[in-house]
Amino acid sequence: MKRQQRIVLLCIVVVLALVALTFLVKPEWTQKPELELAAKEGRTMSLPTTPVTLGEQVVTSWVATSTDAQEQGLSGVTTLTDVQGMLFVFEEAMLQSFWNGGMLIPFDLVWIREGRVVGVAAKVPPYAEGEQILDAPELVTHVLELASGWTERHGLKVGNSVSL
Repeated sequence: MKRQQRIVLLCIVVVLALVALTFLVKPEWTQKPELELAAKEGRTMSLPTTPVTLGEQVVTSWVATSTDAQEQGLSGVTTLTDVQGMLFVFEEAMLQSFWNGGMLIPFDLVWIREGRVVGVAAKVPPYAEGEQILDAPELVTHVLELASGWTERHGLKVGNSVSL
């Protein structure tokens, strides 16, 4: 019986160690405090944030990983500064399409794969100026929404590195 108890105890210790390890290797953004993103009509989202570095510029970005957060995106948001953005994170590289539905402000889209900019859609108009669907130029793992004109003001181009 003592041998069986030791085996059970060893199994419990291994399981607890594996659980603890999963908390240690999570991406940095999952450990950041959540910040609320205010939108029109009092709607808010509480999402984790992470710094995203594009060249020498750092943008604090809300992180959208869930389907609900990705569907809402920045729709309904009335202001976005040059140091704010929303980072969409996808589990695997795939072709993505974004649209400006519900967007009240113009914005820039940055398509990202493997830490590099693979495409830019600049100065996308708000929905009130006409619906637009934007397709990624190739497979992407991340998409970053920024204030309109950000990519031009900061000289961001395809091939630039991005630290997430």
